[in-house]
Amino acid sequence: MEELTQEEGGFYCGQDADSDGIEGKYYLLTPEEICPMPGKENSENFCKWFAITDNGNFAGKSIPNLLYNPKYREENSSIEAMCEKLKRFRKERVLLKKDDKILTSWNAMAITAFAKASFVLKEPGYLSPALAAMRFIEKRLTDSDGKLFVRYRDGESAFLGLADDYAFIALALLELYKSSFEAEYLVKATRTARQMISLFFDEKDGGFYLYSKDSESLISRPKETYDGAIPSGNSVASMVLISLAALTGEIEWIKLRDLQLEFLSSQASLQPMSRCFALSAMMRALREPALLICASSEINAPEELIAFLRGVEQLNLHVLFLSPENHGLLSDIVPSVKSYTVPAAGTVYYLCQNGACSKPTEQFSVIRERLN
Repeated sequence: MEELTQEEGGFYCGQDADSDGIEGKYYLLTPEEICPMPGKENSENFCKWFAITDNGNFAGKSIPNLLYNPKYREENSSIEAMCEKLKRFRKERVLLKKDDKILTSWNAMAITAFAKASFVLKEPGYLSPALAAMRFIEKRLTDSDGKLFVRYRDGESAFLGLADDYAFIALALLELYKSSFEAEYLVKATRTARQMISLFFDEKDGGFYLYSKDSESLISRPKETYDGAIPSGNSVASMVLISLAALTGEIEWIKLRDLQLEFLSSQASLQPMSRCFALSAMMRALREPALLICASSEINAPEELIAFLRGVEQLNLHVLFLSPENHGLLSDIVPSVKSYTVPAAGTVYYLCQNGACSKPTEQFSVIRERLN
């Protein structure tokens, strides 16, 4: 975050691996470089803590790490003070060259990761960079019609967004909703998904074209489905459609989900190993979705619900949080919530499975038993 975050919140692409023509030189250390720092005992403890040895673990030097440190969770003021000194020492080296493009799709992946980490690890500090990056995208990588650009650099937003950009942004917005239950993110995710459908979707055979219908006409208009280190826009879009179909229950999203999965299954049957993210989406779709509606008089979701969701990821469980503040907003994208009343005091849970909703309850323990 410190070295690859732009001042307005966007994330740069990366840094070179080498400096002075030597790979990893910026990060490599030896005990001799640590020893001159004040306090011999502190220096020795620091080397032991981060496994910095004479033999090294990369090209004769050491990449500091905690792989075999059983005390890695402990707070250690002496180690933290040494880290600050080491940071200043390292900045005196030849700085790594930076790829300072800010890509919409890569930033969306970072947002998804930070939002999920913040929720699962109970670290609010991880949510801040996610929100800052999303604000950057809305400010610098989105035009007045809400359409996305591919990249930003040196004050310039350039190139019409690809299917990947829309799919990754929609998924990031859904993750922000899951992490915060702020209704605006679900609204924005729905809006982005509708744009994605309008600009890229093949309504006859399914699948998303890489280029939008507004793009320059090319010889071919491919549908990319290869899942490598980065999943394809088609695979990510399927995850988005699965979530929206489950959260809204709307026939429109269900039909789009089914058509997209049918398209991906035809591609995966040809070469399953290169469609890993698509297969993950299909596995999720095979599970009958459950929708938990939490209607509360409070602004924030109940802690008992949050603790449960943090404990074990329920792959087929989707959650809507209704409050007096967001009921009207959610009703616009999930019409069925109009039939659910937000209590004047307390919290009421509705669990919907197999096309039917069980009797409402104020006891979350009842919901936990039904899900188990």
